[in-house]
Amino acid sequence: MKNIVVATDLSGRSAHALTRAFQLAEQSGARVAVVKVADDDLPETMSAKIQIDAQDMLEALCEAEAARHPAPFSIEVLTGDPAHCIRACARDYDSDLIILGAHRRRGFLDGMRETTLEHVVRIVRRPVLLAAMPVESPYTKVLLPMDFSPASTAAAHAALKVAPAAEINAFHAVHVPYRGFGRGNPDGSLEDIFLQEAREERDKWWENAGLPASFPKPELSEGSPQQILDARRALFDPDLIAVGAHSRATAARWIVGSFAAGLVRNPPCDVLVTRPR
Repeated sequence: MKNIVVATDLSGRSAHALTRAFQLAEQSGARVAVVKVADDDLPETMSAKIQIDAQDMLEALCEAEAARHPAPFSIEVLTGDPAHCIRACARDYDSDLIILGAHRRRGFLDGMRETTLEHVVRIVRRPVLLAAMPVESPYTKVLLPMDFSPASTAAAHAALKVAPAAEINAFHAVHVPYRGFGRGNPDGSLEDIFLQEAREERDKWWENAGLPASFPKPELSEGSPQQILDARRALFDPDLIAVGAHSRATAARWIVGSFAAGLVRNPPCDVLVTRPR
């Protein structure tokens, strides 16, 4: 990675994002662009003071982070819509990764509108990292749910850049409808048929994914994606989950696929969300 954009609102929630940005920059030799977006509805004099104060605070915070994780950095204090300002910075810096902190829980409103991270993933085709946990070390264990789509292929490649030395646990959940039906059939049960189809799909995907030979072939597990994720997370204890995002339109907004959105809204650890470019 060469350039990392990290967005902060100077809250405790975004402190982990800033630290992770500098840790990853030191690890990869990247430059960090730190972005703070101020409310553009405030009176001009108040907005100007907030921007000056934010610049001073960020300079102090970045100097402290760079002392622990040496990396070059720059600071941008902007006004406007957070997601669109982050997109502009990602474009201007040609960022390889965007990092955000955990979103503020808003109760009823969370069910009515998307989070900033969901908005960013929707409008920016670059990997987005939700840094929700304290930073103790580089990532050591990555859990990777896969459906063999271009989105999950992009997630696998992004995970290798963010956590090059980590152990990767990749899996594909195979849902078998009407489980148990057809047992005793000479052509095999439904479980056998669905697992064989998934095996063929995985092997075909593997040949074209462009991943290194050291990358583990995704294991096939029968069950729903959420069931398998919960079971593997309990056993594997990952510090990062990497997932592909599937955007689709609904009545008045876009969502980043229910599976990825659930992880973003209730992250059990850091979450890396990627869309194919």
